[in-house]
Amino acid sequence: MKPLPSPDVPGNTDWERFDNAVSIVLRVPKEALLVDDAKRKAKFRRKRTRATKKAT
Repeated sequence: MKPLPSPDVPGNTDWERFDNAVSIVLRVPKEALLVDDAKRKAKFRRKRTRATKKAT
């Protein structure tokens, strides 16, 4: 499987691109991270529940 291409991050040098990418990641609001985490956990719970039902 091929990985996705890297996103286009502005900057002239490697360091500027790295700094801009880190800034973009760190600017995500905490609420958005919590919502994403809750969705991931719910998906894991559903998957785990289905697997235990199949095993019995």
